[in-house]
Amino acid sequence: RGLVGSEMCIRDSSNVYCSLYKNSNRFFILSKPIPFLLSKLFLDVFFILNIKFSLSKINLISILSFPFFSSPCLKLFSINGINKTRMKIVATNIGEKKEIDWKGKRVTTGIFKYPVATPIFLDTEAVTGDEITDRKHHGGIQQAIYGYSLKHYDYFKPLYPDLDWQPGMFGENLTVDDLDETKLHQGDTFQVGEAILEVTVQRNPCYKLGVRFNDMKIVKQFWNTTMCGVYFKVVHTGFVKVGDEFTQLKSCPKNPTIADLYVVKRTEKGV
Repeated sequence: RGLVGSEMCIRDSSNVYCSLYKNSNRFFILSKPIPFLLSKLFLDVFFILNIKFSLSKINLISILSFPFFSSPCLKLFSINGINKTRMKIVATNIGEKKEIDWKGKRVTTGIFKYPVATPIFLDTEAVTGDEITDRKHHGGIQQAIYGYSLKHYDYFKPLYPDLDWQPGMFGENLTVDDLDETKLHQGDTFQVGEAILEVTVQRNPCYKLGVRFNDMKIVKQFWNTTMCGVYFKVVHTGFVKVGDEFTQLKSCPKNPTIADLYVVKRTEKGV
C-alpha cells in the first residue's frame, strides 16, 4: 500500500482509505472495488476539502460501507472510543429454573432473574448459567441475549409500587441505563465488554411476565408502549460486566427500528 493524493488516502487493489475529518482519527473504506475515475473523484473531493491524515496517528481504521456500494448498513469501527454510545450496562442478570403455582396451574419459568456481582459470559445462544425454559420464544441464535432499559423502570414502578423492584424484573440479561427502542435499528451492532452484539428483534410479552409481576395486567400495559426491550444476536462471544459501555460498530438506519417491529406485531395480534 502507498500514499495516494498528497497523503490523503491509502489505497490497494480493492479498497480506498481516506480520513473523513481533519485530525479526527476516523476513516472510511469503500468495501468493493471501484473504477479509477470514481476513486479519483473521491480523492479530488477530499483534496479540495484539504482533508489529510498522518499515518502515525492511525490506531485502527474504521470501516464504513456506504449503502450505494454495498448494504444499507454503515460499518463503523471505534478508534479511541470515538463511537461510544450512551448505553452502559448497569446490571447483569441470570436466573434459575423455577416452578411456581399460578392460580392452580404449575408454571415452570426462568423469568425470575437477579443481578450478579461477577462478569457473565454471552454465548451464542444464551448467557452461560442462565435458565431458559421456553426455547421456542427465548434464547437461540436470534434471541440469545435480552436487554432492557433502566429508564423504562420509571414508567412501570408507579403502577406496581408494592413490588420488590430490582434489575432483572423484566427477565432481561442486561439492564442498560439508556436503551431506546425507537433509535435502535435491526442489524445495529455493538462492542460491549469482550462481546459483539447485533440487534435482532423485539421482545413480545407473554403470560409469564404477568407471573413475574403477580398481575396479568402488566402484559397489556407492556404491549401498549414501545418499551419492549431488545434481543441481541451474539456475533462474538465474551464476558461482559457492570460498567461496560456499548461502542457502535455498525449502523443500519434504513432498517426498521425495534419499536417499528413491535408496533407491527402488536397490530397483527390485535392487542
